[in-house]
Amino acid sequence: MRRSGPRSRALFLTGHPALDFLNTRIRVNGELVDVLQRDEDVLRWLGNTPAGILAPVAEAAADLLATADFTLVRRCEDETCVLWFSDQSTSMR
Repeated sequence: MRRSGPRSRALFLTGHPALDFLNTRIRVNGELVDVLQRDEDVLRWLGNTPAGILAPVAEAAADLLATADFTLVRRCEDETCVLWFSDQSTSMR
């Protein structure tokens, strides 16, 4: 499903999304322009589909599952806190 409206002016030239993200600032008629001005611009840059938007989250989750030291993954000790984190502190608290 494609969204209606203007298309992103972002260039996809590098073959790597992180580098393409750096390239969202371009010169137009000598003036530096950031093509990601609004939320809609970012959504168009990511790829117009739920899979395109969620892919970076899925990749990060896969990386976490493959490489994390789960002995360091903890939930906040405060019973009202719902946050999880990787405890990198020296006291481990």
